[in-house]
Amino acid sequence: MSDNEYPEYSETAAMGELGRWIVEGTVRDTLRWLFREIQKGDLGIDGFVEILDDERQGHGRLFALQLKTGPSYFTEPNDEGFLFRGKRKHLRYWLGLSVPVLALVVLCDPETNTCHW
Repeated sequence: MSDNEYPEYSETAAMGELGRWIVEGTVRDTLRWLFREIQKGDLGIDGFVEILDDERQGHGRLFALQLKTGPSYFTEPNDEGFLFRGKRKHLRYWLGLSVPVLALVVLCDPETNTCHW
């Protein structure tokens, strides 16, 4: 083993974590709902959101989110936002889930700390 071989926290991992922070903050602070991140073994879902009423009570209403973070997801703007080109296998998975998947994907812009649903 050479001296310069150490564990690395990849840019991809850092970008994904930043996207989760952006979405969690938006869900918590703007929507005033709960975000539950999936920590391990996901197959295309990064978290669940539980909708709370005005008194911040839950009534069992959940939806799933798939997050995509980084500038590459914002290269094709259109009149309604941005075009996302995903894989058909992920679309089939999202459509087959037993809970709704919001907009199928949430795009996170790390430059503006915003998310697009």
